[in-house]
Amino acid sequence: MNRTFKGLSAALLFTITSLLSANALAANFEKVAVMVFPQNEAAERFANNAQSHLEMILLDNGITVLDKDEAEALKNGWTQLEDPGALITAEDFVENADKYAIDGILRIYLNLDVLPSIANSYSATAQADIRFVDEQANVEAAVTNPMGTRGNPPSDGLSPSSASINAIYRALEEAAQAVNLDVFGKTQPRAFKYKLTETTDTPKMAMKALNRPTDKHEGKVELFDSTWKWEDASCASESPNGNMIAVAGYVTETGSGMSRSWYSRLHIYDVVNEETPYVFDAWPKGTKPKRLGGTSQFLDCGFMGSWRFAVAMSGNYVFLWDTERGIEMSKHPHNFEFDRGDEPRLKMGGGDKETYLSVEDEDGEEARYYKVEVAE
Repeated sequence: MNRTFKGLSAALLFTITSLLSANALAANFEKVAVMVFPQNEAAERFANNAQSHLEMILLDNGITVLDKDEAEALKNGWTQLEDPGALITAEDFVENADKYAIDGILRIYLNLDVLPSIANSYSATAQADIRFVDEQANVEAAVTNPMGTRGNPPSDGLSPSSASINAIYRALEEAAQAVNLDVFGKTQPRAFKYKLTETTDTPKMAMKALNRPTDKHEGKVELFDSTWKWEDASCASESPNGNMIAVAGYVTETGSGMSRSWYSRLHIYDVVNEETPYVFDAWPKGTKPKRLGGTSQFLDCGFMGSWRFAVAMSGNYVFLWDTERGIEMSKHPHNFEFDRGDEPRLKMGGGDKETYLSVEDEDGEEARYYKVEVAE
């Protein structure tokens, strides 16, 4: 049960056979057996949830599902089905399945990973390899796209179970659609919004710098560059997996009467797709508080926990963004007076239950602490 299919591409699996025409399963099959083969320990714990959800999808498509006990007996007696690459012949089908009066078998090979995220929450990813075989041994096969990438994020949850079930349902529904089953009420990725809450308590954990210097973005991120409006990069940091880069730009803009204004932007650069999906303004035009002390330049930036959460610190505020959904989640003043030329640092510390962010001077002698919490 330790077989994996992570090295297989979706394109390769789709070329095994041609896909059925729309709604062909519902039109040509009356009764099928559903089988779930967990591929790791995490998936094993949710095999019943996966089985029930698959059965519901089939029933919604007007297909009768073989009784669970009978399906389990068929699975136990036909061990060849455990191998997603095994060749199933029409003779095999008749010998093993004919007595159950079914005209198809739907198999799912399921992988699941769930890990602690930030702020006492969890993050889960699932992937499903689906195989449908009919009584003539015709096979339809597909594998779902990996979760945990931009456009297909992991599922968040306040418990491992809630995150896992959401991820599994998403993977199963994608697999079902790949073989032209209709999915009603499609499950959306569960995501939280987080906030920063200042605290006077000093975290009892090691705080590690968030910035991971990089130059992969150079020449690829478009900065303002004109006579009246220009932008200088003040910080760049890559995500832990190296797939995303946060690039801070400090903008100088000359207005009427030669007046000048300054503000910062954070560019999120996708290394894999070579594009910049989001640019976050620290203070959108007309929203910057009057008489705001401290420089508006971003002095440090980085990713918190993974590529999904970007943070940056100016001379007056700390900002937190969701780089998957392209939204600002939180901003908080830090009331920290830096001297000109200082190089303050953003750091993060976290255990199983709590996550903290800190703003520290360059010597690490002074700090402001923020607890990262799930927003209500």
